[in-house]
Amino acid sequence: LSQINKIGYEAGKTSVFEYLTIRNNHLDSMIYTIEMKKEYINTLAMLEESLAQVLNLPLYNLTPKE
Repeated sequence: LSQINKIGYEAGKTSVFEYLTIRNNHLDSMIYTIEMKKEYINTLAMLEESLAQVLNLPLYNLTPKE
């Protein structure tokens, strides 16, 4: 959609304000998607930690050692 909008703007069929609005909306949706992916990953990590505690499994620290 963003590319189609760019083509329309370059052809003079779309105003600069419409082009920028659509571009900003596209970037906002990308940011929201990344935030939701991070939330999903954090939720999975919390569930794994909870499951490990219930099953008495050792937790592994995956932080690289320096």
